[in-house]
Amino acid sequence: MNSQILKIAAIFLGIAVSFVACSVSRLPVDVKSPPEQTIPGKVSQIYIVNLVAGSEANNVHLITDFMYSGEARDGSSAICSSLGESIACMNSVVDPAELKGDDQNQPISDFINLPKSYSYFSGSRNTLVFVVDYFYANFSKSANELQVDSAGVFIAKLNGHIETRVYSYYFDSDGNLFTDIPAYNGFDDIEFQAQGTSEKEAKSNLISKRDAVEDWGASVGRDYCSRFCEHISCVNREFITSGDPKFKEAYKLIKDGSHTAGKRILDDLTKSENLEIVAKAYYNLAVCFEFTGDTQKALNMVELSLKTKYLAEAREYKYLLIGK
Repeated sequence: MNSQILKIAAIFLGIAVSFVACSVSRLPVDVKSPPEQTIPGKVSQIYIVNLVAGSEANNVHLITDFMYSGEARDGSSAICSSLGESIACMNSVVDPAELKGDDQNQPISDFINLPKSYSYFSGSRNTLVFVVDYFYANFSKSANELQVDSAGVFIAKLNGHIETRVYSYYFDSDGNLFTDIPAYNGFDDIEFQAQGTSEKEAKSNLISKRDAVEDWGASVGRDYCSRFCEHISCVNREFITSGDPKFKEAYKLIKDGSHTAGKRILDDLTKSENLEIVAKAYYNLAVCFEFTGDTQKALNMVELSLKTKYLAEAREYKYLLIGK
């Protein structure tokens, strides 16, 4: 009986020792993912073209929804403004183009041939062009009375259908035109609700049509632009702190921003006679290099770790780095 208890105790002790041997701390690392849409060359100039709006948006918001007719103008302008703000990720000069539409608020089925702006930019070099070529929105309002605790409450609804298209094309360094960049064909059926003590009050509490198309247009601009930009996400990487007290010292230095001092400690540990310590030191150096933005050196270090002594953490980390 005693021998069986001792065996069980030994098993748990082994598990505990294994857990301690693999103890880790975490470093937050910014991981970059490549753009969904790549451009076949350098981009020095970006133009944003609105082929819908024929006039400047009216900055006065006193126009009632009943009188409002600027859906196409304001929605397409919101897309262009959002594109201009979001495309800064490409570090290029951004300009609006001197092309205009006629403010037509019509669904795409009403157009036979939508205008193209290729010829306007013919001869351009290293130039990316974004074009909004149509925008359509149609809204309806309604209000109904509900009985809540013997009191009348009116619920107003604004229902709408919105659609648009945004496309882009590119001129390379020799002026060759590339038009195979996928377009954004967006549409949405939306609904907003508000309540009030009367039908008039409930409707007045609703979002305005102008705000609805501008908010929707801005989200389209951000969404389309995100295809052309790197995506950065913060992840926590495991930093091995067991095996030698100096690992914890290096971790604290690196986390606090003293990267050089932390790397120096890890470099010294790679000279240890204990191969497991050496493998952990190389692994931690890999995490440190990724932490400071050098993915290639991180991959080199994790390869050295695996060549020194197998660590499950290093193997998993290598696949994460390769997949970036």
